[in-house]
Amino acid sequence: MIQSENAEKEKRLVTRGIIALAVVCVTVLLSLGFIFQIVPPRVGARVILLWFVIVILLLARLQSLDRKRAVSDAKPAIYLDDKTVRWSESWILLLKVWIGILAVSLPLGIANGIVQHQLLATFIGVGINLLMMYVAAREIRRIQKLIRLSTQNRPDLR
Repeated sequence: MIQSENAEKEKRLVTRGIIALAVVCVTVLLSLGFIFQIVPPRVGARVILLWFVIVILLLARLQSLDRKRAVSDAKPAIYLDDKTVRWSESWILLLKVWIGILAVSLPLGIANGIVQHQLLATFIGVGINLLMMYVAAREIRRIQKLIRLSTQNRPDLR
């Protein structure tokens, strides 16, 4: 059983390494194509957009593979006190406001990039904006799960 888990971990690590190497290599080749003007700007913008979509799909695939692992039923080692729960909830609210600001600024940035004919900068800005929204949403889910697990297993709340 332990050997199969280690083999699975090793396989997952190798897969992630190959994907990371592919991402880095293609990104470097695209950058060199732009620097030495081998890739025309119009084609390059389409290729970057396609590459961005492919990377997002690969990351989603890796996430789905991680979720297929068995979930441990172990209880958390610590219990959050009320002050920490309130602080976490205020942090969640701040992250939700941040996502709202990013959601409002996204179409404004796209419109500004189109008006100024700066497609590469616009794609990079959109990618950063979406990545920041994704990270904030993941952090919200993580904190909510931590609060839920902590309050479920607290002995004084039963």
